[in-house]
Amino acid sequence: MDAESHQPKVDGPPRNRVVFLPGSEFLREPRADSGSPLRRAFVLSGVTGYDLRVLLAYLDEFGHIGPYIAPDHPKFNTHPVFGYGGFVLPAESVRAFGGYFEHLKESLLDFEIKQAGAHPRRWEKKGASLLTTRNHERYGTEIDPVLRRLSRKLNQLGGKAVFYGQVKPVGSAKETGESSADRSAHMLRQVILRLSKYADDRDEGIMIFLDAVDTEPRLAAVSATASFIYSGRPEHVKRVMEVPMQLESHFYGTTQYADWICAMLARSSHFHFVKGSEFGWSTELFRRCFGAGGCISDSKIRFHDSDAGIYSKSLARDDAFHAKVSSASRSAATRPSRRRPTRPFTPGISQRLGEISPELRKLRQAMEDRQRLERNDEGNPVEA
Repeated sequence: MDAESHQPKVDGPPRNRVVFLPGSEFLREPRADSGSPLRRAFVLSGVTGYDLRVLLAYLDEFGHIGPYIAPDHPKFNTHPVFGYGGFVLPAESVRAFGGYFEHLKESLLDFEIKQAGAHPRRWEKKGASLLTTRNHERYGTEIDPVLRRLSRKLNQLGGKAVFYGQVKPVGSAKETGESSADRSAHMLRQVILRLSKYADDRDEGIMIFLDAVDTEPRLAAVSATASFIYSGRPEHVKRVMEVPMQLESHFYGTTQYADWICAMLARSSHFHFVKGSEFGWSTELFRRCFGAGGCISDSKIRFHDSDAGIYSKSLARDDAFHAKVSSASRSAATRPSRRRPTRPFTPGISQRLGEISPELRKLRQAMEDRQRLERNDEGNPVEA
C-alpha cells in the first residue's frame, strides 16, 4: 500500500484549513497580487477560497472611571474625564509594530529594566508613570522623540489612534445617577461603534483587545458588549469578529503602547478640563504625535450634557477649553466656530442675554449693576 493509504480518514476539512461560515462580509476572494504576508500565509496554508482581511485594535482606559467633583475635593478629585483609547492597524502590521515598540522601549528605559532585573519583553512601564510633569521636565528630550517615532511608525504601517471619552457629570454616583459600570459600558460601546465603522469603510473585519483589568465595571462592560455586537445593529457592528478580549499587558508591547496613548489622552484632557492643570506641556506632545490626521476622524471627548465635544485637533491645541468645574455645575466654554452655522440661532421668546453662556451671564450682571448705579446717580429709583 502507498503512504497515503495509511493516512486515517477524518470527516471534515484538514487541520491546517480554516472554515468560515457564510455571511462573513469581510472575507473576499483572494487576489493573485495579494502582497500581504498574512493573507499569503492563509492562502498557502490551504484556505484557497477566501482572503482574510482583518484589523486589530488595542484599547485601554484613560482618565478615571470614578466620580469627580473638583481638583481640590477631599475625595472625588482624580480626573474629570473617562474613556477608552488606543490604536488600530492592519493585522499583517502587528508583528512589525510590536517589535519596533519593544526595541524603542528597551532603548529608552534600559536603566530601569536592568535595575528591575527583568527581561525587557516581560517588563512594563505604565504610561501614567512615564508621562509625568517631573519626567517631562527632566527627560522630555528623550521621551518625546520616542513617542513621535512610534506614532510615525504606526502611521507608516497603516494604523491610527482612536479614542472616545466623556466629561463626567459633577458629583457622587448617588448625585449624578451614573454608576462606574454604566459609564464603562457606554464608553466601550461607543469606541466599538467607531472602530466597526472604520473597519466597514475599509471593507475589513476587526478584532478588539483590551488591557486586562479584573474590576467589576470592566467585566460588566465587556459582558454587556456581547449582546450589542451580536445584535448587528447598526449594520457595521457585524465587522467586529468577537467580543473584546483582555490581554495581560506585560506580555504584549502593542497593549503597552495603547496604555501610553491613553496616558497622553489623560494628560491633555486634564489640561483642557481642569483650570490650573499642570499638564500644559501635554498638548504639544499630543499634537506632534496625533494632531495631523493621526486619529480616526470621529474620535472625541463628549460633554456629559450634550452631543458636543472636542476632537483630536482641538485636544492638541494650547488654548485650553477649561471647563468650569464646581460642586454644583460644569460648563464647557467652547471656542466660537468660524464656520457659518448650519441652522441660524434664534433666541426664544423672553430669552435674556447670558441664559445659555455663563460668561455672557457675568457680562449681563455687570451691565445691570452699572445701570442701577447710573439710575441712582440720576436720582431715579434703583430696581430691586
